[in-house]
Amino acid sequence: MSTWMWVLLGILLLLMYLTALFAFGYTALRKGHTALFWMGLFFPLLWIIGALMRPVGAISTAQARRSLRDATEASTRFTKSS
Repeated sequence: MSTWMWVLLGILLLLMYLTALFAFGYTALRKGHTALFWMGLFFPLLWIIGALMRPVGAISTAQARRSLRDATEASTRFTKSS
């Protein structure tokens, strides 16, 4: 195989790796694991761990309130239109 093909394959794999790490890091941050996010800059395995862990209590409570509010608003719109 030619050298250029190996170079392009390496670039493609590097881009896929960086995209996956960015996604895991963003997910860890969104779930409220800020310490794991910052330490994950040096140890990327921590981003994967933070992304797989459950959200912090305050985050999941806020998300539950938001979904309850959205459901309530949707039901009031449905009853007003009927």
